[in-house]
Amino acid sequence: MNSSGEVPFWRDQEEIVITGISGRFPRCENVQEFGDLLLAGEDLVTEDSLRWPPGVFDLPKRHGKLKDLKKFDAQYFGVTPKQANYLDPQVRKLLEVTLEAIIDAGEWNRPLLSITVRVKYIVTFSDPTSNVLKNPSCVIIRWEQCFGPILERLQQIIQLLKNKDQKGYNRLNPTELRGSRTGVFVGCSASETGGVLTQDPETVTGYTLTGCVRSMFSNRLSFTFDLRGCELHDLRKTF
Repeated sequence: MNSSGEVPFWRDQEEIVITGISGRFPRCENVQEFGDLLLAGEDLVTEDSLRWPPGVFDLPKRHGKLKDLKKFDAQYFGVTPKQANYLDPQVRKLLEVTLEAIIDAGEWNRPLLSITVRVKYIVTFSDPTSNVLKNPSCVIIRWEQCFGPILERLQQIIQLLKNKDQKGYNRLNPTELRGSRTGVFVGCSASETGGVLTQDPETVTGYTLTGCVRSMFSNRLSFTFDLRGCELHDLRKTF
């Protein structure tokens, strides 16, 4: 029960176990680096020109920045060169951390045929999209063309898991997926409102992969947030 006397929505729901986690953070390639730098007292918010010149448009000079946004193994994830070239960097990072979360989860301990897998993703208009649309030769590349093959390979993965289980494998190390050339799970949590993301009364065991990617690449959008009073120059909130 919270301070207002209301019972939390999750109180009477089934328990969940977080088996794998991954992420990208300022100056950090993974969760381990993030924790190490925090424990070491390192400042992850820096002043440099990795994104745009400090102080441009009178924006806060210091902000957090991710590393190696251009790095992406398109062949490994089964994305064509043309798609990879114009794919939103946020989607690239989503694919990478999704695979890392699967590997971090380790082996699954239940027969794979009993697994319920729910996938949820959301595509929003992001600032890299506007740059893509400025190129006439790229206008024909629609979001569903980028996500379509990825989601198709998701179905192939589920089938791959079931086939392996039918052959007698009750466990699957996610690293075995490297040779399958079938992509990875794509998930994005659209709910921060307290709703249940996954619930299937017909099964006992279910797996849900959720993720969120929120990165900003254009100082124009940062300037817009600043004009609306969303940014704080004491660095408690910058975009």
